[in-house]
Amino acid sequence: MIVIPVCHCFDNRYVLPAAVSFYSMLKNANQKHHYALYVLHTDITMQNQKELQNIVAGFANASLEFIQMNGRFKELFNSTKSKNHYSKEMFYKFCPPSLFPQYDKILISDVDVVWDGDISTLFFEDISNEYLAGSKGMVKKGCWVEHYLEDNYKDFSTQDRKKLLVGAGLLLYNLAKMRADNLEQKFIEAANTYAQQVKQPEQDILNLVCWPHIKIFPANALVCNYAYEYYPDEASALQDLYYKKEEILFALQSPIQLHYAGPQKPWQNIDCVKSERWFYYLMQTPFAQKFLTSLQEKISSRTKAILTVNLFHRKFILNKLKEKK
Repeated sequence: MIVIPVCHCFDNRYVLPAAVSFYSMLKNANQKHHYALYVLHTDITMQNQKELQNIVAGFANASLEFIQMNGRFKELFNSTKSKNHYSKEMFYKFCPPSLFPQYDKILISDVDVVWDGDISTLFFEDISNEYLAGSKGMVKKGCWVEHYLEDNYKDFSTQDRKKLLVGAGLLLYNLAKMRADNLEQKFIEAANTYAQQVKQPEQDILNLVCWPHIKIFPANALVCNYAYEYYPDEASALQDLYYKKEEILFALQSPIQLHYAGPQKPWQNIDCVKSERWFYYLMQTPFAQKFLTSLQEKISSRTKAILTVNLFHRKFILNKLKEKK
């Protein structure tokens, strides 16, 4: 049985989405392989660790290990100008080469995602001559993404802007090559050098250091939820900057990973684009009841919240709320 390691870096605030991510990943993964899940963290409580362990324990071909990072990169995070909604845990993505000497390759994934396809297909991508593989993402002509680099990276040279090829939400690392070329130390040095310039801190650094040894995943490897608004029909699928119409349509129909990449997250804004897929998996986890309880406590008008969810989940939540009366 082949072991497929998957690393995650998040804090205690992201335990709920992590539960959905882990469950959907293992539910759709090829059962012939073993999935060794790792979480690099500083503050995840023992209770939350136990609850996530229980989810993974439901799959005979999976394991979960938490690795305590003891607040590493706190100073780097404090000195980084652009923080947005990020946390210091993003910089833990620099550490897998030394943390996992037993592996030559490892997948790195964010947890604000659901998996609708088989993660193992990405692990077997050939990156023998590359440092990493990642998703370029769909970019429709004229949308804000097309102009993002030009508008937000004025402090970067034209050459450096060209190096920003892939997102950091889903990556495949060639750990053996990274170790051979001492990339972990180069990541940290570059992060300190560019601390006042980077906009998406760990993502920018990974691209700058690994370029040009970066492979692009197929379009369906990672699909951002907002893509479903940009490509509502076949005609719009002709307007992507990088992919052919057939690639766009296939990716939208058969995403391996659906990434809630923008500020709208389904556990915070339950009517965001493609939230129904996140709820579909949430309702199959032990965290569903906890979410329903918090929903009832936080939202003054339960009806308003319920009406933003699709019909299936609306009925499910209504029934659950009735049970609690």
